[in-house]
Amino acid sequence: MKFVKMTNQASRLVIAGLLAWGTSAAFADTFDVKVTGTVKPGACTSTLAGGGTFDYGLIGSGELSPTAPTLLAILSDSITITCDAAARVALTAQDNRAGTGALSGNINFFGMSKSDIVQFGLGTASGKNIGGFAFRFRKNSFQADGAAVDSIYSSTKGTTWTASDGVVDNTGGYESWAKKGQTVPVAAKVFSGTLDVQAAIDKTSNLDLSQEINLDGLATVSLVYL
Repeated sequence: MKFVKMTNQASRLVIAGLLAWGTSAAFADTFDVKVTGTVKPGACTSTLAGGGTFDYGLIGSGELSPTAPTLLAILSDSITITCDAAARVALTAQDNRAGTGALSGNINFFGMSKSDIVQFGLGTASGKNIGGFAFRFRKNSFQADGAAVDSIYSSTKGTTWTASDGVVDNTGGYESWAKKGQTVPVAAKVFSGTLDVQAAIDKTSNLDLSQEINLDGLATVSLVYL
């Protein structure tokens, strides 16, 4: 029987070759695992069917009270907020006629006694404040993707929410909508409902009726992504 004898030199060569092969197999190639993407709210647009102008037309001075503010009729328009993906949104308002609100104390806008934080200015005439107006996203008129929703309000920039009557304040509060019986903003692609406006003109004893008075209320409503 013949034996094959392996010298130490041969052994070293074989082992070195195996190590070289193993090292090559483990480290010859590398590749990256890269993860990308963008999380953003769906872009939303709001539309008022009537364009956002609420015109009281001609108001006779004889229709106004000399001793108390005169509430005018409620004017309404439909509003739709359309998003390209389901989003949680809120609306907040800024008074562009700040400082011209003529009404003080509680005011019966929309048949509810409301403090003057819901009053937006109507501008001035002859240096006198004309009156004020309020607006609301009418409670129980709104739907989110076709389902009825509740109105909710936040005075904390969306941190906490409570039930709302939909009347907008001039302090930067948020108005939004939640599933029925809840107070957490709901995500939807389409929100739709009714926006109401009501103006009140100060008592005529505070106004200069010797010349024409033009109502000039203006508020900017901003859509906020939550």
